[in-house]
Amino acid sequence: EITLTPAAGMISSTAIYTRLKSGLNGREYKGELSFSYTPSNGSTEKSVTLSGRVSEPHISVVTPVLLTDLGYIIGYGSVERAFIVSGSALTNDLLINATNTDFELSLNSGGTFSGSLSLQAENGELGPVRIYVRLKSGLNTGDFNGDIRFSSQGATEKKISVVGRVSQHASISISEAALDGLGYNHYSGARPVKSFIVWGSPLAGDIV
Repeated sequence: EITLTPAAGMISSTAIYTRLKSGLNGREYKGELSFSYTPSNGSTEKSVTLSGRVSEPHISVVTPVLLTDLGYIIGYGSVERAFIVSGSALTNDLLINATNTDFELSLNSGGTFSGSLSLQAENGELGPVRIYVRLKSGLNTGDFNGDIRFSSQGATEKKISVVGRVSQHASISISEAALDGLGYNHYSGARPVKSFIVWGSPLAGDIV
């Protein structure tokens, strides 16, 4: 409550400041400021409506590619994949951790990799920031999987799964061993189309 006292019967233009109190839960808030004057011959009232929202800390992760092909062939470099992370209304740093120490993270492609990263928000906002992940070099052959976890004080934890394979040799697979029925009639001109699927892992170059 604020009381404004007139001088010589007048109150000059006075700035009034208002805000939402700190420590509130995340949601929409509405209220009203009322101004009243009660002289002997009646009363006068005015009001100003107020509204505001307290935002909860939020983490967003975007993976433009499936992070399931992080393998490599022994003797070749590890494949890197990237994802995008951002945050809003953060009250603390964003921590990114690989739960399996065989996976590594970096802010730069080909840069220094480690098992965790700490990103600092500016005025509660972060990103978007591109993060690179890979399997560390020197592993024995086998399959590897884990999670990348994202956490910040007050925000709901996020995670993405990562999968990779270390092999002695690359393998290529084809969904169909043979494609029949590709002939056509010269008079009709209709030519049937057949399809098949090719995939490989881990690859150090193109399939030609």
